[in-house]
Amino acid sequence: MRVLFDHCIPDRLKTDFVGQDITTARSLGWDTLSNGEWLKATEREGYDVFLTVDKDYETEHSIQSLNLAVIIVRVHPCTIKELRSLVPLIQDALSTAKPGVRQVVRP
Repeated sequence: MRVLFDHCIPDRLKTDFVGQDITTARSLGWDTLSNGEWLKATEREGYDVFLTVDKDYETEHSIQSLNLAVIIVRVHPCTIKELRSLVPLIQDALSTAKPGVRQVVRP
């Protein structure tokens, strides 16, 4: 499964996900894309899942027609420590991710 981390998720969190092919938006130079462009580019490049902490993805973006799953992590504060505490829940969401479906992970 190919996973793209949104630019708001620290790059170093990807080391917590064993067995996943994870790329960060920052490493692709996608930091300047708008939210709508994120989804199109992520799908076009063949990613299976877009992982974000941006709450706008809960309601503002239609993903049903995309060949891409979106996982929104609701965490506050958005620190590496808080995100790491949710890794098991995020991994569960990744294991059940389906194209066109949005999942929300909360503590």
